[in-house]
Amino acid sequence: MNNAKRVEIVREALENHNFLGVRGLPHPDNNKKYRKNQLLTKSYAHYDEGDIPLSGTSAIGITDYDDDDDIVRKIERAQKEYSEAGRVILIAGNDYLDGEDIDEMLIRNEVGFEYRGARYICDL
Repeated sequence: MNNAKRVEIVREALENHNFLGVRGLPHPDNNKKYRKNQLLTKSYAHYDEGDIPLSGTSAIGITDYDDDDDIVRKIERAQKEYSEAGRVILIAGNDYLDGEDIDEMLIRNEVGFEYRGARYICDL
């Protein structure tokens, strides 16, 4: 898929979702098959003391303020910095929290009385 098509997909998703992000998949998740709108698991922060569950699915946030070049840079960054195999997915949610890393959002969805992870939109 070329960058123009990726940007087109992201722009369309921005019209239909409150919060959007790109997520580079780590090795254990690289071969998973996701269904559109499938709820993803929450991410974990990895510290020397152990893993701590976060309040949503970690991603590089994309907003209406990002121009096409910003979107491409964020996709490429997710691919290079967060995915051992180069797979990047587009995720969405109805809420988010700021993460600890640059541009990081913890995207989540309210389901009943609790927050779950982000929803899978598509592969980029």
